[in-house]
Amino acid sequence: MSLTFAALLRQLQETHYPDSVKAFADALEIEVARVYRAMRPGGVPFDIHSCLKVALVTGADPLVVLRAGGKAHIADQLEALCEFRPMSPEMQALVDAASGLTAEQLQSLTQVVRHMEKRRPSGRPRSVKWSNAS
Repeated sequence: MSLTFAALLRQLQETHYPDSVKAFADALEIEVARVYRAMRPGGVPFDIHSCLKVALVTGADPLVVLRAGGKAHIADQLEALCEFRPMSPEMQALVDAASGLTAEQLQSLTQVVRHMEKRRPSGRPRSVKWSNAS
């Protein structure tokens, strides 16, 4: 079951700005009263721009934020346009862990992954499509 926009916003605020709704509002560049109204049960979700700002500021999946905000049609269009495929939690953990590596370390990691990929048992389906595209 997906979260309501109010519940998602509260969860993101508590995770990323646990000490202050005002700091969360400032990061979003939205009036704090508007954030409080959106966080109330049954509150009115943000517009598309502000939903995307929530995703940008918190690192949340923009498609999840848009859908929770009642903008599923926009999320569907973005998904189709970008052929967006959300990462599995395991892949996201790998990306997060690699984000602080140097360019040289990333090259080494890439070589290790390619070596592991070659040693993958044949016939076993791949759960992730690897590509060099940036």
